[in-house]
Amino acid sequence: MTIPNISDGSAPVITFYSYKGGVGRSMAVLNTGALIASRGFRVLIIDFDLEAPGLSHLSVKNFAADDLSPRVGVAELLHDAVCRQGEADLFTLSPADLATRYTFPYKLPTSLRKSKEASLSIMPSGCLGNGYTTLLEKLDLKGLYEDFGNPPVPRSVGQSLILAFKAVLTRSGAYDYILIDSRTGHSEVAGVCTRDLADHRMVLSGLNTQNVTGTAEFLTNLRNTFEQAKISLRTPDIILSPIPSSEEDLISRRLKTAADEFKTALGTKPVLNLFIPYHPRLALTEQAYVPPLPTSPLRQAYLAIETRLFKSIGHTDEAFQPRFTEFIENGKGDAALKLLQHWVKLQGTPGVPDSQKFSFFYYDVFGQKKDICKKVYHLPEALEILTLIAQKSRGLYKLAEIAQDFHTADPIKAVAFDKVLLKLPSLDSDFLGNYANFLTDICKDHDAAEAFYKLALEADPKSANKLGNYANFLADIRKDDDLAETFYRRAIEVDPAHANNLGNYATFLTNIRRDHDAAETFYKPALEIDPKSAVKLGNYGQFLIGRGKVAEGLGYLRSAWVHRDGADKMDHAELAYSLWLGTCLAGEEESAWERVFKHFIEAGFNRSPWNFDAMLRAAEDKLEPEDFKHAQTLAAAFLDEAKLPALEKFPRWKQLQPLDPRFVNPDGSISR
Repeated sequence: MTIPNISDGSAPVITFYSYKGGVGRSMAVLNTGALIASRGFRVLIIDFDLEAPGLSHLSVKNFAADDLSPRVGVAELLHDAVCRQGEADLFTLSPADLATRYTFPYKLPTSLRKSKEASLSIMPSGCLGNGYTTLLEKLDLKGLYEDFGNPPVPRSVGQSLILAFKAVLTRSGAYDYILIDSRTGHSEVAGVCTRDLADHRMVLSGLNTQNVTGTAEFLTNLRNTFEQAKISLRTPDIILSPIPSSEEDLISRRLKTAADEFKTALGTKPVLNLFIPYHPRLALTEQAYVPPLPTSPLRQAYLAIETRLFKSIGHTDEAFQPRFTEFIENGKGDAALKLLQHWVKLQGTPGVPDSQKFSFFYYDVFGQKKDICKKVYHLPEALEILTLIAQKSRGLYKLAEIAQDFHTADPIKAVAFDKVLLKLPSLDSDFLGNYANFLTDICKDHDAAEAFYKLALEADPKSANKLGNYANFLADIRKDDDLAETFYRRAIEVDPAHANNLGNYATFLTNIRRDHDAAETFYKPALEIDPKSAVKLGNYGQFLIGRGKVAEGLGYLRSAWVHRDGADKMDHAELAYSLWLGTCLAGEEESAWERVFKHFIEAGFNRSPWNFDAMLRAAEDKLEPEDFKHAQTLAAAFLDEAKLPALEKFPRWKQLQPLDPRFVNPDGSISR
């Protein structure tokens, strides 16, 4: 038997059955339903013990309805359907109207801190009173089941009615889970509950001989019924209750007897590890009772039942993950979102300790299957799906990758996604800082970037890396030189040996403050700490050329070319331009470097707000006016792609053949 699909809004039906009364079945239904609802689910409990109603007698003070007048229930709803058929309430009322007329909203215990979405409703067996017994006789469910239709229709009127009853409730979209409190024994109503209504069965049994023997007979009959109908039977879960706190030897012997008899009945060895300990509160109360103390044996017992229920109906990580992936791959964003929303609630129960963590997306789905990510971003439901993941996965570094890909796929939706991220508590500071860099460099969303820079520093105010990155942002993007210098100095105070911050501050002092002596005091230690950094070598080479030390500067630029493999392509392009201008100033052959620069111009690269002013000032007095104009135009094209057309005014540029940088040696010679 297949469990209803969450993605289409169907609710699974789980029947709680016991052969005899007195084993805590009704309280097990109520407490398990309360636990499930506490996650934020909409749970309906149906009291289908028509001959001996239990939950229908709950105290009025436990209900949340404003109108507490006598409420009709299962018996009235079914009798109305038999009498009026297609015109009956079952087939004409909306789910909301059905709930108003035939169910009570139930107040969840204060020990379960319910979410705003949580709801627990109870459909009573009927309006109990003098006329209830007469109504049951008129309904005559047993007689309806014996009244089979004409061949080839195999169903009786009763079975058709019950299946219609189930279909209306499970497909109404009003409930996430439906639990049934069944009739005991071998009655027709018990068969209805366990055979026709149930998608899965939770069977309670005491350990005494009457309970074990009677339960084994029920399991045998249930198995035979399904085999005769050639329908697969999902193995019922067995809950042993109530279990006393003493008599360990006797309990052990009775457990072995029960295991043997249930194995014979089911044809497979049952797992007997669900126990409800004896507790006087269960015998003396008619209220949901899940003790608030996490270590309480009774609380742990109900949590174990709830966990087993979810596992038995396939509401687990192992079952949901491939279905979610399948929905995404097939473009079924709506189904994927419904599954994810349901899954999130399963991951953490309010007020319940040791709830599972929501982390599988990073490693199993989004961490390993980037093609799935790309498909998510283009779904109409992308923002809702990724926002939900972000809300439940804060602090994990993979979120940065998801957010970055989202920006690339759909920048408009990404703006809304950023706003969600900013509201999340306890985001990892490294993620915040890296994401701020991404928003600056790739998305050019500077307002959002600054918000993330500030959050990163609030989370980690002593991070030299984050202080330095924010200083770069203030200098390059905001042009707030004084504040930028403040953050550069703070970064260096935190870590005087941070080579990148030393080098960046030196460049700032060169280009913005034009304090060359101070700049050199920072360039040198940066290179001592990181002597093979192409960026630092190149920046210092440019600095020296700007100060008129052309030969020395060329030496550093050529060393940077040797070590360029670790740098970005935009740094390679910057080096090519700097080497071209440096060799021009040195009076050496420079055509190779200009050809390499043209290669990068045509290949394309990301621009950064660099500054060649110092080198150009040094070149203005040494180059012919036409050559200097060409150098200025090349620098402008390097910094701003929109200025590329200006290069076409120079015949030498138009005739120049690009040269692959792999074939150019540091001294400018060409090797093939």
